[in-house]
Amino acid sequence: MRKNLDKEMLELNTDMLEMSRLLEKAINGILMGIQNKDEEIFKDFDKIVSEIGDLDSKIQSNCLRILLEQQPVATDFRRVSAGLKMITDIKRIGDQCNNIAKIILETDSDNDSKMFFEIEKISRATSDLVKEAIYAFIRNSAEDAQKVIEMDDAVDQEFIRIKEAMVEEIRKGKFDAELIVNIIIIARYFERIADHGTRIARWVIFSIKGE
Repeated sequence: MRKNLDKEMLELNTDMLEMSRLLEKAINGILMGIQNKDEEIFKDFDKIVSEIGDLDSKIQSNCLRILLEQQPVATDFRRVSAGLKMITDIKRIGDQCNNIAKIILETDSDNDSKMFFEIEKISRATSDLVKEAIYAFIRNSAEDAQKVIEMDDAVDQEFIRIKEAMVEEIRKGKFDAELIVNIIIIARYFERIADHGTRIARWVIFSIKGE
């Protein structure tokens, strides 16, 4: 029985690693989409989001099967339960990446460089946070998960910086108002993605410490 459980837990780690790769690829696809405004990039992006959804369903099914069939002990039970909770946040991250992509497609291509300049830092910081949150689960490390929670402050500060910078642009009347609003909305989505990553990290701590 334990051998089967260990095999199932290893598969859960493998699936989570693949999920991390897909989420990172989705966020990088957003940046590439801004730089190039290529319809093919966003077709690939839609495929990635679909793959995230499929893997989400697979992980959920596997976690439920482990709970029902393998009778895990307390530590494994918490880990699988945390995996199920994490899937909810991962699904939200995929949805929000999709929302960002839609906004980018609707933005005037003449403003792409300005948008890229403003959101590049927050998007990369968010991508790193989400990746490290899932890696903390794979490594089964509460210490790494705590570092992820601390990373959220940098994302929050970058969102505040973007918002204040855009308010200043409105005051000066320099840029198109629609572009400024879109940049703020996209930055807000990234902040929410980081919040989901932080929740994933908190579930990792729960799975290890039961807190």
